[in-house]
Amino acid sequence: MFKRTSELGCFKIISEVGISSGIRRIEALSGQSVLNFLSERSLLVNQLSELLKSNPKQLFERVNILQSELIIKNKEIKKIKEELASYKYSSLLNSVEKFGQCSILVSELNDLEGNLMQTSALNLTSKLGDNSVVILGGVPDKSNKKLLFVISLGSILVSNGLHAGKLINKIAGYALEEEEAKQILLRQEQIILRS
Repeated sequence: MFKRTSELGCFKIISEVGISSGIRRIEALSGQSVLNFLSERSLLVNQLSELLKSNPKQLFERVNILQSELIIKNKEIKKIKEELASYKYSSLLNSVEKFGQCSILVSELNDLEGNLMQTSALNLTSKLGDNSVVILGGVPDKSNKKLLFVISLGSILVSNGLHAGKLINKIAGYALEEEEAKQILLRQEQIILRS
């Protein structure tokens, strides 16, 4: 224990937190601990300076520049993905089938995130008209193997009582049943091969 504050030597507050009304918790280092803390910080600053090819005084500015560049690049990637989605769904217009007055498009559309697949379905429905059904399914990421379905209905079909949510549930049910059947067959084959 210290008898005088002068015995503390260097003193560095490292955090301050309000723990209840009118009470603050202050965490601090003193003496050799401060020097060790500052040495670690100095090492970290030097490593960041080396990594970011900047001098320590310009680190903050360099990180801001990199963040701005990252935002711009992410916007460019998003735009490219949207253009790719547009190209993919536009090529599907050739496979539209007519049933009486209704235009139906059912297709697999892989490598598109959910929001892009939804936008594609809505754009296709608007191109096909108010009496159209667009059903798209696909795997957005091959490493994930998650299957997505999107249904978009024209306004005439909606006013006649069709409900996209109910249709998607039926389609998903069939897909699950088919997948379960495949798993059962695989298990049976493995049992037969072991016998």
